[in-house]
Formats: sequence, structure tokens, C-alpha cells
Amino acid sequence: MKLSFIGILLPKTKTHCSQILLAMRLTFFLILVSCLQVSAHVFAQDITFSKQQASLEEVFKVIRKQTGYEFLYNSSSLKTAKKLDLKFDHTPLSSALREMFRDQAFTYTIIGNTIVVKAKSQLQSSVAEAAPVPVKISGSVRDASNGEPLPSATVLVKGDTIGTSTDQNGRFELLVPENAVLLVSYLSYDKIEVPIRGKKELNIRLNPSAAGLNQMVVIGYGSQKKSELTGSISTIKSEQFSNGSGSSNFADLIQGQAAGVNVQSTSGVPGSEAQISIRGHSSINAGVQPLWIIDGIPIITGSGLNNEGTTDQSPMSLINPNDIESVDVLKDAAATSIYGSRGSNGVIIVTTKTGKSGKTSVNIDYSTGISNLPFHKVEYLNTDQWLGIMDEAAKDNGQGSFQMTDHYSKLPYAKEFLTRDQAANINTNWFDEIMRQGRFQNLNLSVVGGNSKASYYISGNYRDDQSIMKGNRLQRYTTRSNIDLKPLNNLAVGLKMSLSLTKNDRVKNSTDFESGNVSGTSGGFDFLNTNAIPWYPVHSPANPSMYYNAQTGMNPVASIDRANTIDAVDMHRILGGLYAEYSVPFVQGLKLRTELSLDFLQNSMNFWVSKNLRENGSYASDQSVTQQTLNYNIYGTYNKSFGLHNINVTAGTEAQRSSGWNRLMQGQDLVGTYQELGTPNQKIFMSSGLMGENYLLAYFGRANYNYNGKYFAGVSLRYDGTSTFTPEYRWGTFAAFSAAWIISKEHFMDWVGSGTFLKLRGSFGQTGNQNIPSNLNVTGYAGNNPFGSADLLSLNGTSITTIGVTNLTWETTNNADVGLDFQLLNNRINGSFAYNNQMVKGLLLQAPIPLSVGLVGGNSIWENVGDLLNRGYEFDITSTNVSNRNFVWKTNFNISFNHNEVRKLLPAIDNSGKGMISGVEGQFITKKGSGINEFYLAKDAGVDPETGFRMVYALDQDYYDQTGNTRNLKDANNNDITLIGNSANIAGNKFQIQGKNSLPRYYGGLSNSFEYKGIELSFQVIFQGGNYILDFVKRRNVQPNLVGAMEKDILGNYWTKPGDKAKYPRLDWYGNINLPDGTVYSSFDSRTALDTWISKGDFVKLKNITLGYRIPQRICDQLKLQSIRIFGSVDNLFTSTKYTGWDPEGLGFVTTYNLPQLLTTSAGISIKF
Repeated sequence: MKLSFIGILLPKTKTHCSQILLAMRLTFFLILVSCLQVSAHVFAQDITFSKQQASLEEVFKVIRKQTGYEFLYNSSSLKTAKKLDLKFDHTPLSSALREMFRDQAFTYTIIGNTIVVKAKSQLQSSVAEAAPVPVKISGSVRDASNGEPLPSATVLVKGDTIGTSTDQNGRFELLVPENAVLLVSYLSYDKIEVPIRGKKELNIRLNPSAAGLNQMVVIGYGSQKKSELTGSISTIKSEQFSNGSGSSNFADLIQGQAAGVNVQSTSGVPGSEAQISIRGHSSINAGVQPLWIIDGIPIITGSGLNNEGTTDQSPMSLINPNDIESVDVLKDAAATSIYGSRGSNGVIIVTTKTGKSGKTSVNIDYSTGISNLPFHKVEYLNTDQWLGIMDEAAKDNGQGSFQMTDHYSKLPYAKEFLTRDQAANINTNWFDEIMRQGRFQNLNLSVVGGNSKASYYISGNYRDDQSIMKGNRLQRYTTRSNIDLKPLNNLAVGLKMSLSLTKNDRVKNSTDFESGNVSGTSGGFDFLNTNAIPWYPVHSPANPSMYYNAQTGMNPVASIDRANTIDAVDMHRILGGLYAEYSVPFVQGLKLRTELSLDFLQNSMNFWVSKNLRENGSYASDQSVTQQTLNYNIYGTYNKSFGLHNINVTAGTEAQRSSGWNRLMQGQDLVGTYQELGTPNQKIFMSSGLMGENYLLAYFGRANYNYNGKYFAGVSLRYDGTSTFTPEYRWGTFAAFSAAWIISKEHFMDWVGSGTFLKLRGSFGQTGNQNIPSNLNVTGYAGNNPFGSADLLSLNGTSITTIGVTNLTWETTNNADVGLDFQLLNNRINGSFAYNNQMVKGLLLQAPIPLSVGLVGGNSIWENVGDLLNRGYEFDITSTNVSNRNFVWKTNFNISFNHNEVRKLLPAIDNSGKGMISGVEGQFITKKGSGINEFYLAKDAGVDPETGFRMVYALDQDYYDQTGNTRNLKDANNNDITLIGNSANIAGNKFQIQGKNSLPRYYGGLSNSFEYKGIELSFQVIFQGGNYILDFVKRRNVQPNLVGAMEKDILGNYWTKPGDKAKYPRLDWYGNINLPDGTVYSSFDSRTALDTWISKGDFVKLKNITLGYRIPQRICDQLKLQSIRIFGSVDNLFTSTKYTGWDPEGLGFVTTYNLPQLLTTSAGISIKF
């Protein structure tokens, strides 16, 4: 039977020494008056209320509000009560009660200030038979660590609405049913359950929760209280990313969750890689990916596969997000320098779940969902529109009309040809042909338990992702066992082991029609956006059982048919570690710990193409990549307090070995019918050998000092040696110094109150970066090169491909950080503000060398040259906006700003001022005083209204030669000179587009969560801005294209006659413009580098919205379950952006359209036994 009180709260009195005597004198009188006047007191209050068809419960709430009296009743029985038409106007309570219960099957009894409602059919002699007599309890709620009272703590009866709050002394009084269980909670403390069990006085102690100041934060080789940190660390708990998102990669799930951490997903293909940077880019060529550590194990983050026109699968996709307990992001030198040469780009430490003492619990989680393309779509011309544009282009250039031979002349491997009439009657929607509604399902089972001597967490997971691209499917199988044992009081040992496997059926995402699809990679989403022609049929009109012109690479349906092509990748991973920790009994506070870990990754790829798709016959590629990292460390930690002082010292050594093996075989004209390489008639390539071999040895130490819990100082040191560099340059020392001051503990800050925490912190230190290719100190050679003329093929010679450099060493980052951490209103509001400044010295760059050197491998050499400044601000805040027994609303917001500037390159380059040009078309420039890889393009001067030519601004060449800077060339009247925008003029008149590159200037996230009586609603918004996208796919899709798709954006936006103010120029023909007077302007290549194709990359995305419901505890108890939660979720619901492509997230330089982030709808259930 459910019993309901409405907010019972007995009046409280405070006594003082001066009032004791008076109280004693008045005691007898007060008792006498109370006994004589109890009825008069009850019935002396008036009620004002008017409503038709009111329920008894509605009236109970009004009486409670107007009189302070509470009601105790059986809520399920009360549902049978009659509705009432009431009109009370200052009606005495006695009269109101009589009116309410007239003709009802219920009566009432007054006990103190509680009105107990009972059924008339029950025995009148016992109130308890209608509802148990409430029991008065009292007690206190205090901090378990220091005994301090917790004012405004919430005390509720489990499974009911009865409750109250503690006073300023942490005290409470409450009327509750017998044998009730209390739920006690307080901001920043763990919620607990307290059975009454006949007790009248309860002394309740709460432990600080993980979100509070006493939260233990994982740092390098240890942990530390959040309040005592001197470094910059962000912590993301599992509940922040495990609320029901449909993503398969847990790296995606931390997106927008922490200040200074930028996570960008560049593809919606299952298992694809996420790009992660911490506090911007601190390198140009040595990589910006952070160091990942899972349970103390440095992990491998790259697959090592060639992929051959397919989206790469990230090894991170083998990690089961359900196993993650927390993610700690180390951002400044105080936190990362202890990792030395690996910490320059930040460190992400992942901690998996462990066992817990107590009753064994079993958790089952299941979710399933569907995926589709986002609402924002890029639209393409249908057949009528396509033929119309081509007819217009032909007519404008004196070619009459479009002829089918104009198209087929570009496809030398076409076997079947359509007439114009046949083509006009075909309108193929290729998106519908090779895409579907995607779906996924995820099943996770975990068992948690333990006691004082042993604990365990065991899990198994299966996930099946069927992409919206037909034929693309990723299946993941994972198991994990985390076992912790304590065989002796001072000895702990443990094992953390994960085994995982993925089977990935991939589809290609490329175009290859000019060579007869010799690569076998033509097809996929990129093909839909570049070369899918609407008048192409799927099957041959002459032979419907065959695909139309499959060997041209122009039939994407043929290219995904599993009978024609297979691209299968199997990934196997063993991620495991052993540890032992010994507390030295004769030295209090000294612990010794050793860890041995392994990350073993095996990737196998089978790429097979039938002769139906290739002009050169069947083809296969077989690749196997094995990578492994073995890591060992041993270190000791000593913690000692004396008086107001505390020191914590860690010192140890670490050794790491990384190695791999790569086997690659390719052949064509295959033998047999099996979809494999086998023994081909023609062997194209074969290679097998060692890869990525690297050794690291380090000695490290850290010391933290704490005075009176108010002043903190820390120093860390690491001495690193790596085989990446030669013996003379392979050792480096990396140190960091930090300090913090809890200002709020000073007496002069007493005015802020005890619920306020303010900490000022700062750090300075060094980290290193060694992420460059191995063996750069070795000169490379290539054979089979002719001496002199290429005709002398019989005279084989050797040439130099790379010049070994023996003096390469680390990139060194000097990192300064200043921050303010705060908590206000007893942690209702908490957050931090920080400024960071990184100066990178000795950038590892490929410096240009003269062509006369004669390197076959290119005209560059690696050197430690250049300095880079990277600085920024970040701010995050979390607030509990509302928190009461029925409703909780929390908000988190974070934003980061970053700016980088190249301070120095090679002296010769800096002196010229021209910078370093890079990119396949020379579209990027990096120079002193500017950002990394700013765009280097011709500047669009618009479409000439009279001629329809695209015009570009002329470069002042003399000024450029003198200064290295770019500016517009002026005429005698100081007007800009413009040129016709053909390929030659564009290539010869490039400008630095200052301040524009692909790096975001700001990024962040906003999340809100609401909880009301078990109903949960949350949403997350991510955003970024200040970056730009150079879209080289867009540039070819808005010009006449004989062999590809065209966007609808071209319709009505191109120049047709003099006077037009057009977005796009007049239509060309084969890249030429033929005027009526016979003049021909050539080389109007739509693929030229113009700033026209730059778009702002700013976006705001509704990343996730989730609605959940927790089944009431009383129902779970009846089902003998601990909890049940059901939920529904939508990912990537809406994106606001000015970018006209599919999705701006993660884009910079676009040469291929990847599958965008998908609109995913999912639902699931979590059951805990």
C-alpha cells in the first residue's frame, strides 16, 4: 500500500540559555492550553476554494497550503473518491471537511497536525488499519569526511513524496510511515539510502561525490583531489556521454563536454576516425593528436592500412563506451610534462569501470535505432535539367546542341552507348539506388561485485551498425575483465583485460572513370556528389541482367554489388595490463607500484574486384598490419603530513617498445572464382617488413607540497630517451613548475561565505613532440633508374630518395597557464577560467632544397627550424539551476578561443617574406607572422556583367618580389586591375588570404538536463567558428560537366547576356569559351584555386536530445530489480551553418565528399538486477 504525505514539516524551535527559566515556567500552562484547545485550534482556520469536479487530492493540497495541515492516505484507494463541486469562502475547516467527506466512502481522523484519511469500511477502532500511524523521527546530516553539518540537505521517503530539508545546523524532523527508507542527498555529495528500522534519531553521513571538490582526479601515475590540483585538467564522467547516443565511437561522445578539447567527426561512416585537438595546434608537421592512455596503457590510434579509396576505420572504434568510467583530459604543462616527449599535444586518460564491494549486480543495456541523411541536403540536376544545361553550354559556344558523343568521348572504356532519346527518358536517382535507411543495435551485459578482498567488473558487448550506404556494415564484439585482488592487507594486485574484434564490410568512396576503373575504387558517397549522371541507367537496356557500362567506373550500383567487389577489414585488439601495489608497512605513506601493459592490434584487409568492374581484369589487394606497444613502469609514491604541511612525492621509470609488421600483396588477372588474391597471373606488388619500430626509456618524478590546505606547489621532471633520434640528440629533459592558492580560505574572504570556493593556479613547463617518421637519419636509395636517357633501360642505376639528417631532435613546447577555479552557493555553480600560452621551439619541418640536388623522393629535407606561438582562453561553468525533491535542472557551458602564429621559419624563407607554399595546387601558405596553412588563392573579382567572364585581381608582382607580401595591382588612377580568370591568370596571381584557414578560432558546447519524478530530458548543442572551408568539390559542380553531376545551385545563377549580374560565369565548353566572332578563350578549368570556393565553417549543431524515464522504485522492488530506465534519443537533429555542402563539421580542404554526420533516432532500455 502506498502512503502519501504532502510535504510534512514540523515546526522547529531554538532555545537559548536566557530562555530556559521562562520556558520551564510556561511548560505546564502550554500543555494545559494545548490539551483543552486542540479541537478549537483545528477548526478555527478558514478555507477559501472554488472549483467544479475537484478531486479530494486537489483539495488536500489547497488545505495544506492555507492551513499547514498535512494528509496521510492510501493514494490508490482514494482514486475511487467522488469528484466534488465546491465553493468555500472563508469556510471554517471543520465545515469544509464535513462537506468534502459527505457521501464519500471515506472518513478522517486528526492526529496532531496530520489529517489521516481512512475507508469507512475499515475498523473505526484502529486508525492504523486505514493507514499506519506516522512515526516522528529526527536526525542530522553531516559531511562524512569532517563532520560539518550540511544545511538544506534533502531528506525524502523512498518511493513517495514525503520529505523535508535540513536546517542551518543540518537538523531535520519528519513524520514518516513505519519501516520507511530515507533517500538523503546534498549537492556535490553521493545520495544514500537510510532504513529507519525503528530508530527515532538518525546520524547520517554523506560522502563527497565525484563532482565535488574532494573528487579524485586521475593524473599521470596517480590521482589527486580536485581541490588540490595545480594543473589544468577536465574530467568527463560516464553519465555525461552514456545517456543514449547512437554513436559507435566513444571519442565522438566526449565532443563538446570539456573546455579546450575540440572533437570533430569528419565522416558518418561507422567506425570512422574523430579528429581531436587540445588547446589548438601546437605543431605543423609533427602531428597534433593527443596521447591516449587507457587504464595506464598508451594505446595505438592508427590502423596502418592503405585503405585504397575507402574511409579508414579507427582502432578507437574497438573500445566499448559502456566500459568507460571517466575521461580526464590533461591540458597544461603541470599535468602533461610528466609524460615528457609524448605530452606536447595533451593527454587523455581513460579509466574503465571496476568492481564494487557489496551485492553483485547485473546490468543489461539494449538500444536500437535508425539513421538517415541529415535534413540539410545538397541537391543535383535531374535529367531534363542536366541536358538543358549542356544544350545551353553547347549553344553558347557555337556547338549547336549537346551530342551523346560529347560525353562518350571522355569514356574510352565505354562498351554501350545510349541515344539522346534513350537518355532523355531515364532519370535515375542514384542516392536511392545505393543508399538505404541505416540501422544499428547494441547489446551490453556487465556484472559488478566484490568484497573487501576481491572485486570484479566483467562485461560483454555486441554492436551491429548497418550504414545508410548499401553494403557497408560494421560489427563489434568486445569483452572486458577488470579484477582487483587484495591477498594481503598491504598488497593489491589486479588485471585489466579487453578483447575486441570488428568485422567491417566497407564501400569505396572515390572516382576513377578516366582509366577504366583500374584502381577498382570508383563508387560511394563521393561518386554520388561528383560523377553520378542522372540519365545513366542502372542496367543495360540491351541486357537487363547486366550492369550498364560497369567497367567505366560510372555505375555506382555495380560498384557496391558484393558479387563484383569486396572490401573487408577485420580488426583484432588485445588491450591488457597487470599491476601490483605494495604499501610498505615500516614506512607509513609509502607505496610501490608496478604496471605491465600491452596493446596488440591486428588489422587484415581483403580488397577484391571482379573483371566486371575493371578494364584490366580482376584485381585483389591483401594487406595485414600488426602493431604492438609493450609498456612497463615501476614507481613509488610517498605521502606524509606533519602539522599543517603535507608532501606527496612520486618517482619511477618507464620503458616502452613499439613495433609492427606490414605485409602487402597486389595482383590482377586472378585465378579461380574465390574472392581473394590467391595466386594471380600478374603480380603487381609485394612487400613485407618491419614498420614503426621505436623504443622509449624514461625516468620521471613529481613532488607536491600543501600547506594548511590553502597553499600548494608542485614540480615534475622527466628525462626521456627515444630511438627516433640519433644517440647524440635522443635524450631530453622536461620540467614543470606549478602553484595554487585557495583564496576563499583566507580570512579577508570570509564575506563570501562557507559555500564559496576560489582557487588561483598557475604553471610553467616543457613538453616534447617526436611524432615524425622513423629512420629520418638514414639516407634512402632507389634502384632500377636509368643512367642518362630514359631509353637506356638496360642500364640500371641507383638514385638518392631522401637525405639522412643526424641532428634532428624534439620539438619543445614551453607552456604557461594561469587559471581560476570556482564553486559558488555550495557547488550549485562551479567552473573555471584559464589562459594558456604555448611557444613551440624547433618545429620539425620539411625544408625545401634546390632541385639541383636531384632527389627522386622530392626536394625537401627534415630540419628543426621555426617557432610557433599558440595561445588561447577557455571558460566552463556548470550550474544546478533548480534542485528540489521533484525537479532538478542542470546546465553546462564551455567555450574556448585559440589563436596561433608562426614566429619563425627558415632564415632564407623569413628574409624573402614569401613563406612556405604547400598543397596539391599550392593552395596553402605558412609564413612568419601568420597562421598555419592560410589559404593561398587567386582573388575573385566577380563576373564581368558585359562579357560573362569570371575576373580575378591582378597581383602586384614587383611588390611581391621585393617584400614577399601580396597586394592588388593598381592602374594610374589607383583602381584595381582585373584579369580574365583562366587557369594561367589564376596560377600567376595568387594572394595570401590573411586570417583564413581551417583552424577554428572558437568552439564549445552547451548541455542541459532536466529530471522530474523519474522523467529525464537532456540536450547538447556544439558549436565552432572562425574557421574556413575550401571546397574543391563545389567548384566543379557548378560548371558544365560532361562526365558528372551538377548542383541545382547553377540553375538561374549563371551569366547569359550582357548586363547580367550573375553568381557564376558564362557556361564553358570543354574548359573553353568560344565567342560568336570566332575568338576562343581557353583553359577555363573549373578546378582552379579561387577564393570563390571559400566558405565560413561556423556552425551550431543540436548534437543530441534524449528523453528517458526511470521506472518508480516501488515497481522495481516488486520486480526484484534495482532499476529500470527506458529512453529515446535523436542525434544530429539540426545544424545551422552558411556552408552549402553537406556538413561543415571537421572540414578544411575538401577534395572528397565524405558521408556526413547522420540523423540517428534510437531507443533503448537499461535494467539493473
